[in-house]
Amino acid sequence: MKTIADLRETLFDTIEAVRSGKLDLDKARAINDLGKTIVETAKVEVTYIEVMGEGESAFLPPKTGRQPALPSTPPGNGIGSVVQQLGNTTQ
Repeated sequence: MKTIADLRETLFDTIEAVRSGKLDLDKARAINDLGKTIVETAKVEVTYIEVMGEGESAFLPPKTGRQPALPSTPPGNGIGSVVQQLGNTTQ
């Protein structure tokens, strides 16, 4: 079965192949374009599942019932620092 993890692995392998000179840029661009198409079809699939209120995607991992963790950002580089800066300018 092909999943988002498989696509991600293929794209990272493509990056490494370009860096090492084993793959030319035209082929890498074609792989990238195909990856974008696959992601767009997955978006349509997710929208369909949301509208229908049921179902699963074979491409994406099953829903676990928990919210995904947000990536942490170093202090001073995230939205919090922007909000804080905006708050300080209005005082």
